[in-house]
Amino acid sequence: MPSKAKTLSEIKRDQECTSDRHAYSANHSKAKEIRNSARWQKYRKYFKRKNPICCDPLNLHPNEVRMTQQVHHIIGIEKRPDLAFKYENLASLCTACHSKIEAKERKGEPTQGLFKGQGGMKIARD
Repeated sequence: MPSKAKTLSEIKRDQECTSDRHAYSANHSKAKEIRNSARWQKYRKYFKRKNPICCDPLNLHPNEVRMTQQVHHIIGIEKRPDLAFKYENLASLCTACHSKIEAKERKGEPTQGLFKGQGGMKIARD
């Protein structure tokens, strides 16, 4: 059975979706390359040493100090690979906080504002 001819708006939508998928795929590959690089592993270790305590952006453990286990990119490297090694774009998190933040991001919820407090970022600066 022949398929129904697509309208111009359907064709444009399909082209945009394909373009978005290609951009995502390319950015995802770049992000994976960065995460697996020796440079990132070294920088991550350095950042954890300078920021040993989880910044607890969701107030999950206000009465408990937890060690940094994850280094989170506030603006994800899939979106902005150029910020992968920017100190100000990183946050120190425990695994529980990182999991909650990542879940929010997968749902499309904004999370960047969670890392701003009085006086600027909750993360330490050089």
